[in-house]
Amino acid sequence: MPAGIQVFNADGSLGYDPQGRLFRVLARISYGSGNGSAGFSRQPEDTDLTPVTLSQYSPVFTINTAASIISWDFANVPANRRYGGFVEIWAR
Repeated sequence: MPAGIQVFNADGSLGYDPQGRLFRVLARISYGSGNGSAGFSRQPEDTDLTPVTLSQYSPVFTINTAASIISWDFANVPANRRYGGFVEIWAR
């Protein structure tokens, strides 16, 4: 019978069993080379949110869970390294 992902200790005892999903992708948002923000939809139980991007010079992402808005700020990225890309919002 399938049990999902389980991790066992060296002695054979169960060390980790998430009892459900590890994460869920809520949104995939395209961002440009300047500061901005975008809205996304979520369920009320989706409160542990993480922005995930693969960009080498990604902006700083801030998630406002109450308003369901993600914002990005390129203040710490040199002007010649500011590129657009995609950010995913993951929920645990």
